[in-house]
Amino acid sequence: MQVIKIIVPKIKTLSLTNIKSNLFKIMLFLWTAHISVSVFYFTRLTEINFGKTPLLDLFFFEFEKNLPSFFSAFLLLVIAYLLLYIGNKMKAKSLPHKAWKGLGYVFYFLMCDEWFSIHEGLNRLPSSYFPAWIFVYVPLALIVFLCSINFLRNLPKKIFWLTLISGFLYVSGAVLFEVFSSLFAQFQFDDLTYQLIIFLEDGCEIGGAMLFVYTLIRFIKVKFNETKITLPYRNFIYLFIFCTIESILTYTTFYFN
Repeated sequence: MQVIKIIVPKIKTLSLTNIKSNLFKIMLFLWTAHISVSVFYFTRLTEINFGKTPLLDLFFFEFEKNLPSFFSAFLLLVIAYLLLYIGNKMKAKSLPHKAWKGLGYVFYFLMCDEWFSIHEGLNRLPSSYFPAWIFVYVPLALIVFLCSINFLRNLPKKIFWLTLISGFLYVSGAVLFEVFSSLFAQFQFDDLTYQLIIFLEDGCEIGGAMLFVYTLIRFIKVKFNETKITLPYRNFIYLFIFCTIESILTYTTFYFN
């Protein structure tokens, strides 16, 4: 850690345009990689088992602790930071800020949920037809939405619509298509319907989160006339190292057992 403190700066100022552009390029790469490995294995596999196909393990949306999963969690982390950044800016200008910060903490939780699969742990609870986490997360999401109505109504018109669209895309992937994938879990890997549901599930999640990043960056540029943002760079590096080590341990456990 001492080496990191010497080499990596504690904070770093980055261009908002570059952040948006680089995240968009990574998203396109991961979408392409998922489709490519799915097509490659489509006629070779009927069942999928994590730890048996390294290339698929690394890029397939359905698996956890891989590159798409890390990127999804990272996008949610960026959103959380941008929301808190805006909240602090609004507070400094004596403008309403609590909703911004509150949503920031919600996205911090969603980031943890994405990486640690908290909601999937709820599936151990007894349930009927739908996954058990639905009965916990959907009511919580409705509460957050109802509490955010006034906040949404006070947004600039374009930001308002972009926020709604990004939210719709994210919820479609996180809830609707994930429910579909669990209901059709008996489908085999070489079933086109299964492949389409899996891509729409995580594709919509990533796309919705990416659109919200774009929306928040646009708001910062218009509201505060800023083109750059200061990030706690070293904290991001620590988090990256932690996630990398955990992924390596996860893959090692599966490959050597």
